[in-house]
Amino acid sequence: MRSMKLGAVFAVGLMAAACGTTEIDSVRGMTPTGGTEFTQALAGGYRALAIQEEGLRDWSDAYMYARKGLAAGQGQMVLPEDPANYALPASLMPEFQSARARLITALDTGGRERLPRVAAGAQLSYDCWVEEQEEGWQIDCIEKCKRDFYALLAQLEARPAPAAAPAPAAPPAPRQFIVFFDFDRSNITAEGARVIQQVIASYRQKAGPVSVVGHTDRSGTPQYNQGLSVRRANSVKAALVRGGIAARSRPPVAVSPSRGSRLRTVSASRRTAAPRSASSSGTRSANGTASASAGAVFVCAPGPPAGPASSGQARSHGR
Repeated sequence: MRSMKLGAVFAVGLMAAACGTTEIDSVRGMTPTGGTEFTQALAGGYRALAIQEEGLRDWSDAYMYARKGLAAGQGQMVLPEDPANYALPASLMPEFQSARARLITALDTGGRERLPRVAAGAQLSYDCWVEEQEEGWQIDCIEKCKRDFYALLAQLEARPAPAAAPAPAAPPAPRQFIVFFDFDRSNITAEGARVIQQVIASYRQKAGPVSVVGHTDRSGTPQYNQGLSVRRANSVKAALVRGGIAARSRPPVAVSPSRGSRLRTVSASRRTAAPRSASSSGTRSANGTASASAGAVFVCAPGPPAGPASSGQARSHGR
């Protein structure tokens, strides 16, 4: 009777080996036909493990790896081995269960998509660790599979640092416009009106503070030139307000002393920083600042950079 039972077990073993060989042959020549980068990497790894176990005549594990490799090669979801299905030492079972739970959490929270090859490697290493631990005699293989698993799991569980918010773009430097006046006049010329229209167009592209600075040359008394520079600046301000730049905008159009400090009160002063010179036609120096000019109002307005300052050419110049 005993011999008959042994014979039956042996026959079943031969049948299982024959079935397993068929699966192994299939996975050996398999070409993944679908799925994702994760399932394709998984299919290749299980194929390698199946062939390795076949060489060791470990038919049951070779068949298990082949079956999982074929399923992954077809794009099917293949999960890590359940340690409850293995004869593992009771003292090690909690670690295997915890490791599997961590792996599945990492896979299900985007690990398969974010790091597909790392995720596949972690699952393959876990299955290898479980399978080798059950056999319990290839200590080097057990340690290698375990070590590889934890190293790959650490990559999966690591959360990439959030990308730093891009630094806000520096606001464009305000454009400078120059409105020239006729000698001893504060009324705006046709050329000056065209410059004011450019200021209004720039403001409409990007609203912001507008500063107006009146200037005269050194002809006349300081008291007279102070009043003339204020009248010129206010003429430009009035034209800007008529063009749609509200006098009560926040911040409002500010008429300022010649140094350019922005004030909310209407005030101005004559220009004393530069002597009268041949550059009074409104040319610009190499560093982009306006050269000395007689009879002009400088306007700074928001808007995209536009090269040198725009200017309206007056027919004559004076204080």
